[in-house]
Order: sequence, then structure tokens, then C-alpha cells
Amino acid sequence: MAFRLLNITNEVALGDGSQSDLEALLSSDQKFTIPRLKNGDINCRKLVEQFRLPEDLPRKLANALYYIDAMATNDGADQLQTEFEKVHPDFTLEEAHVCPIGCSIKAWLKDSALVKRVLAETSVENIQATDVFRGPSGKTRKTVTKNHISKLTTLMRLWFDANRRGKRAEITHFKRNGAIWFVVRRGDAFKREAQINQDTGESVASFGYKELHDIVIYDPEMNDLQVHADGTKVKRQYALAFGEALFGDIDFFQPGDVYTLKPLLKKKSGALNCGGIPGLTGARLFRIEYPVGNSQNETVAHKSDDLLVSFAEREKSLASSGVLWNSIQQLRQATIKLEFTEVDGVQIGERSVRICPPGRVLFKRDGAAPLIERFLKQNGYVLDKPEAEDAEDPA
Repeated sequence: MAFRLLNITNEVALGDGSQSDLEALLSSDQKFTIPRLKNGDINCRKLVEQFRLPEDLPRKLANALYYIDAMATNDGADQLQTEFEKVHPDFTLEEAHVCPIGCSIKAWLKDSALVKRVLAETSVENIQATDVFRGPSGKTRKTVTKNHISKLTTLMRLWFDANRRGKRAEITHFKRNGAIWFVVRRGDAFKREAQINQDTGESVASFGYKELHDIVIYDPEMNDLQVHADGTKVKRQYALAFGEALFGDIDFFQPGDVYTLKPLLKKKSGALNCGGIPGLTGARLFRIEYPVGNSQNETVAHKSDDLLVSFAEREKSLASSGVLWNSIQQLRQATIKLEFTEVDGVQIGERSVRICPPGRVLFKRDGAAPLIERFLKQNGYVLDKPEAEDAEDPA
């Protein structure tokens, strides 16, 4: 197992929580023998020792503990309580204010699929880079069915298996800010690792697939697919599989020109317009990279608190030193710092967005993400698609 249980390895919390819930969880895997005291109660000390070695636990129980442990925090308990109140209004997570471990176990026993969804939604905020594949204008899909997910899972499992990444893949999806998010839990390339046997101290070879989580975001409005994953080959496969599963066309999503930095070169501060975007109070250019254009493929990078101010100071001096802004013909990437106040009741502060034409952008996908996307479109960093027929949702 490529993980460790950090939150539920608390003997006191396990002992003080609902023993009936703990019993039900441990009994859900018939391959696991529950450690007990002489009086028949669960031996929480022995249980914690076993939890600290999840690789020795039966697979079904270890998988459940992975999700439970991830949500067994104060923030996780609050998020579970909020979502369970929406889906199961008559169900109460009575231990949420006392023990997040008990809350997470109770939630898992009630609706494990909902726990997985909540974890997926909270974990995606930390992603940064996405590569964009463009779908054609005139077609879109606003809903995803179980059949779509089943076909998509089958396609990706076949590809993972054929490419040394195991045949197991699990896809969770949910809607967020008008887009459909997919979290793909799958294995990395098969590899050998040396581990220390805790009983004998000997080095033992372990073979397996490291657990990874890929994020794929489908935007029905733009009809684009944003992929967060490692490796060009797997990103392209996601585009092929999503095209076939959602639209019956393996070539539906194609890499293309999505982003441009020409407005920044042409307008300078005029391409940092924050007007009309709630909560966004300022923008400044922090870093740029551009090619020199020589035979050695040389690239130059500049970084300062505010690059446009720095270049303006150069141009105002009697004896300018270095490159002037108007001499730069092309930008390979640019990082812009955005200053937010409060968004949906949450203090955001500063956010960075890095634009890497033609199809890559990096920024945190938290509550400020829709406003960052609006900033990019408003200032011309997102290229328009050719005009086409009115969009339709295929059957």
C-alpha cells in the first residue's frame, strides 16, 4: 500500500468513539480478524498497531480506511456534515463536534460513495497545472450518465493495463462552478521497491503500482477538456477516451491553441484589467520568459515585484540598460499575481496564474478559480473558437 494512516491511529479516540460503528467497519471485511480484549471488547491498542501497517491489512478494509483517514480531521468532519445534511437530511453525524474519527467512520458506513465524492471535491483544489484539449463548437454535454462513466472506466482500464499501470481504475465525478469534474484513482507504472520487514528487519522486495489521482475537468460552456496528469501519453489518452465515451468520437478533443500572451505584449497594463470582477482588487506582472531567437534556443527570464513598472523605469532612464519591453517579440510564459479580498465569505489574498501558450495554464482551483478564469477571458488571454452552429446536447 502506498499510503499511511495518519489520523485514525489514535487509540484514545478509537476507544472513546462508537464501538458499534467501529465493529461494523472492521466486520465489513471478512478477511480481517478483530483484535479483542479478554472481556470481548475491541483491543484498540492492538488495532492501532495494525493500522500503522496498512500494507498488512486486507485490501477491502485498507481501501475503506484510506478514505476514512483522509476525512478524519476537523475540516473533513465539517465538510462531511454539510454534504450529508443535503443528501441525507434525516441522518445525523452525531459525533462530528466531538471526534472527527467517529464522524468519518459513521459517514462511511452510511454512504461510502458520498464520502469518496466529498474527498474528491476537497482534494481537487490543490491542483495547479492543466493542459487543455479543445472540442468543436456546436456540440456540448451538460450531464454525465452512469453509462458514460462505465464506458470511460472500461476504456481507461484497458489502456492502463496495456501500459504497465495495472487494470484498476476508479472514476468519481461531480459538478462544480458549471463544469463537470472527474477524479481518476489509478496506478502509476509498475515498479519494485525495497521495504523493511518490521518483524525481522530484513529487506523485502515489494512490487506494485503507486496510487495516483488524476483530475479531468470538462467545461460544457467552452466545450474544452482540462487534464491534470503526469505524462504526455496519458493526457492524450484521456482526451481520446473522453471523446469516445461522451460523444462517440475518439478525435472529438484535440490539442490546439487555447491561450495567448499577445494582449500582454500589446497592451501591457491594459491587459491586467480587473474591472467588474468581484473581490479582485489588483493585478501585476510578476515573471516572464521569452526566446532570444538565436541558434542556441536561448530563453531569457525576468522576475520582479512588478515587471511592467521595472520596464517603465528602464525606458525613462537616460541610459537604458538591458532589454526594453517593445523589443520583446514573443512571450513563452507569463506569471501574473492577482490580489483578492473576500470571495464567498472567505479571505483569499494573493493568487498566482501562469499562462503557457498554446494550451497550458497553472492556478489553484479553489473558490477564486471562476474569477481567475473570468480575468483570463476578459483580458483576451483565452482564444475564441470559430463561429459555429448553436450548441446541442447529444443523446
